[in-house]
Amino acid sequence: MRSILALVAVTPFVAFVACGGSEPPPVAPSTPPPASTGAPAASASAAAPTLASIVTTDNSQLAAIASAAASAPPPAGAGNKDLETGLAAVAAKMAPGMSPEGAIASDQLKEGGHLAWTVTMKPGKCYAIVGYSPKGEIADLDLHLLAPPLYMMLSGEDETDDNTPVVGKTPNPMCPMLDVGMPYKVDLHAQKGAGKAAVQLFSKNK
Repeated sequence: MRSILALVAVTPFVAFVACGGSEPPPVAPSTPPPASTGAPAASASAAAPTLASIVTTDNSQLAAIASAAASAPPPAGAGNKDLETGLAAVAAKMAPGMSPEGAIASDQLKEGGHLAWTVTMKPGKCYAIVGYSPKGEIADLDLHLLAPPLYMMLSGEDETDDNTPVVGKTPNPMCPMLDVGMPYKVDLHAQKGAGKAAVQLFSKNK
């Protein structure tokens, strides 16, 4: 009798099948996993994907770009008419069908100087970032896009050594896949030469 009770205590399901007749004891329902409420901004930021081509892969160069962007002052003011015209001309050629989104960021840069600026890219749109310096001023203007949340990793950069850098040029615009808008940092760098520099975000609906 004791052995039977012990067997019942240890394996109630086996006892129920063997004996039959009575209903099995109620089984407590398992607790369902918590409903998803969407990824928080920080998690989405940590997973921000690369948006454009990247040619810089050396870790020391990446660190230098991130450091320069972090320490660069904000733009001095809005772009002038010449810069606005120049940016529009570059966008018409490199990102046709896109319209300017937001204000122009511009500054007077010395050789080696940086301009740091933040843009927010939203789902449902495709983007290009266009940089410009008038002919005879900054001969090699570089453009880097740094990904959130820490802005230590490249999400895209231009592939030219001229005064009209573009990230997201046609036929490969930047089309964010995340379901929330993300703030990216733009770094404009006067690699060779000095003078006026400007940058602007252009967009179109998907």
